[in-house]
Amino acid sequence: MDLFKSTLSLFAAFNQDYLKENGYPSGTGKAAVFLTNPGDFRYKPIAEDCRMLKSRGWATSWMEFPGGHEWAPPEYFSAAFKWLDKQATPANKQSVKK
Repeated sequence: MDLFKSTLSLFAAFNQDYLKENGYPSGTGKAAVFLTNPGDFRYKPIAEDCRMLKSRGWATSWMEFPGGHEWAPPEYFSAAFKWLDKQATPANKQSVKK
């Protein structure tokens, strides 16, 4: 059973101990967006999480915005959700707009 199909990461949150467990989420059909910037003190662990998921076959998107340890500007969230929507939508179907 999948716990999730996609994620938007604003911080490094993947527990590295889970890597030891059999069946840690492989990437088939999964996607992750990482929003960060080089001024964030969590930049390096976020990059490690991105590389880890990518190595497990996840579709990943890395988006950097100016600033430090702060929220990304709204347009970055919009771009991130559009990218996730595109990943979740089969090529032959249109995304549902609400």
